[in-house]
Amino acid sequence: METEKKLQLEEAEQVPPKEAPALSRMGPKQGPQMDEGLIQPVEEVEQGLQKAEVFLHGMEENQRLQMEADQKGLLEETLHPIEEEQGLQMEETLPPMEVEQGLQIEEALGLHRMEAEQGLQMEEMEAELAEMRAKTSRMREKRTEVEAAVEAKRSELELRKINRDRRLAQLLLLEEAEQVFLDILFPPPN
Repeated sequence: METEKKLQLEEAEQVPPKEAPALSRMGPKQGPQMDEGLIQPVEEVEQGLQKAEVFLHGMEENQRLQMEADQKGLLEETLHPIEEEQGLQMEETLPPMEVEQGLQIEEALGLHRMEAEQGLQMEEMEAELAEMRAKTSRMREKRTEVEAAVEAKRSELELRKINRDRRLAQLLLLEEAEQVFLDILFPPPN
């Protein structure tokens, strides 16, 4: 492709301008006319170069597209067997993995069930504990009430005992006083 481009450029450069012979015959006397005569062939050469550049650019673009298409074709030819092989490997690998994951999920579900059962047991135990604490609290209250009642009874008994002792003392005093009184009224014989 590069050699073709070079040949086309060389051909474009070697094309003789149409009015070049006329210019050489005119000679140096016709200066301004000579300049005008030169301008036209230069423009034609520039246009030819531009056309050649456009043509070369088109060829390069076509070549690039062709190379890309070839590379894509090679890639597809290479990739299809690789993809098929990888697909087979995935199929060979996935079922055991899926089975293993399924077992892991079942184990996890079993654990969740156990945790749920343990959670229920814990809740039941916590409820029983709360009930036992409530009973203990009620028993303490009852015990406090009983202790207060016993203390009140003890105080009452002590008061009764004190009162009885006082009465006994009073009775003894009365008996002594009565004896003294009797001794005064009826003195014992000497």
